[in-house]
Amino acid sequence: MTIIYATVPDLYFVFLPLDIFHHPFINITGMLIIKLAIVWIIVAQIHIDKELFKYRRDMESLTAMELVSYSEGILLSGMLIFFLGIFITITNVVGMILILLGMLFFFRNEVYKV
Repeated sequence: MTIIYATVPDLYFVFLPLDIFHHPFINITGMLIIKLAIVWIIVAQIHIDKELFKYRRDMESLTAMELVSYSEGILLSGMLIFFLGIFITITNVVGMILILLGMLFFFRNEVYKV
């Protein structure tokens, strides 16, 4: 969706845009969420790399795998927030469906982890 919007904006109508939400305040809010999510993703990736480096010799241990799983959950939540920011900035029906599906899968998988 983002690639088509950036490269071929004439085809954006395929995603059923919601023009009522194209307001500068809403777009700025979406961009701030995207920036926050990028920082979140970078920090989560650094945390995963640090944990993997720390436990690289003992990766079969349960503690190491739990830490990596927790860190991956943080990374995925950052990606979900990133996609939410994209949806807020570029509001359309397909984006709304994708973000709702993403939230459904994320929270469903997080419930089973506990």
